[in-house]
Amino acid sequence: MEVENQFCNSIGEFAFSLSQQLSSQQNLIFSPCSIYISLALIAYGSNDKTLKEFQEVLKFKSKNQLLDTIHKAQQILIDEKKTNVKIANNVLLGISDIIPEYQKFISQVKNCQVESVDFKQNNNLIIAKINKQISDLTNNKIQNILTQDSFDNDAKMILINAIYFKGTWNKQFEESQTKKQKFYTNDNKSKLVKMMNMTNKFYYHESESYQFISIPYKNYDYCLTIFLPTDKNILDFEKCFTHSSFTEAFNSSIQTKVNLTLPKFKINGDQTNLNQALQALGLNDCFTTNADFRDIQLQNQIMLSQVTHLAKIEIDEQGTEAAAATTIVMRKKSKISKEQEEIVMTCDRPFMYALIHSPSQLILFMGKLQKPFQD
Repeated sequence: MEVENQFCNSIGEFAFSLSQQLSSQQNLIFSPCSIYISLALIAYGSNDKTLKEFQEVLKFKSKNQLLDTIHKAQQILIDEKKTNVKIANNVLLGISDIIPEYQKFISQVKNCQVESVDFKQNNNLIIAKINKQISDLTNNKIQNILTQDSFDNDAKMILINAIYFKGTWNKQFEESQTKKQKFYTNDNKSKLVKMMNMTNKFYYHESESYQFISIPYKNYDYCLTIFLPTDKNILDFEKCFTHSSFTEAFNSSIQTKVNLTLPKFKINGDQTNLNQALQALGLNDCFTTNADFRDIQLQNQIMLSQVTHLAKIEIDEQGTEAAAATTIVMRKKSKISKEQEEIVMTCDRPFMYALIHSPSQLILFMGKLQKPFQD
């Protein structure tokens, strides 16, 4: 399994850095791809110190490289012959003096609707229209991503990205094999949950600290990868869970007969304000009046106000359905093992997972399962 598109490394590095910042959430689901594309859309219009911070966090050297990354990611995800993934971008502009070069850039982004709006008069209409578009694209999984609290009259620009995935396992779990078994949590407690089971050939790898498995969807372009820590402490594992360890496991995996036990689970993530997490990664200038977006607006009077994200995932015997949406609000500046040997992999304790495009290793969704049940 070789990496076909090295540009995905930048998204991968960003994914794992952000995962560390979100590790306090017990059940985590987010879309690195959605967040990265959204940030990249505004990073292209940044300059000076603001641009340097984006380069450090998003791992790109030049704006041309950034544009190439967006285009290649879109090219992977937007495949007319396959319907696993849907993606859409919306850019709402309340800026009259937008730089022509930036306007040309966003017009080149596939599946991107650009619309000029008056944020002082049409807030309710804007909210209703965008929410319906995102809800329709994500099969009603993501609703009300924009609210009255999302922006005020000082809003100048809003960027929205939504991603939807629905995939059927290449070999489905038999419902008759789903049994209630104990799932052990970090606090040494356990609870009976519905666990699916099958024996099949999977791409598999193990080390002293984890078991890794790749579960393919039909057409093999996409797969769900799982990292199951050897011990039961997921929190310690997260600290050393990096993009390099992910790629090493993926590239080292071989087809092996595995008896896999996996819980059915559903995570309805909360709408998360990513401002603090992104600032911890190094994006500080763009949230202040020092923000330099002169390559978007001639007067350079805008700053990043709020980045929010909402994602959901559901895994059962048939396959996986996942959706995510990211919104960015820009506002007027103000102070504000062995082949063929059967291996047993029982995911009866917290684990990390990532839903990826196999040929490129582009990470669409990523997260952690600590409790596949409600207390």
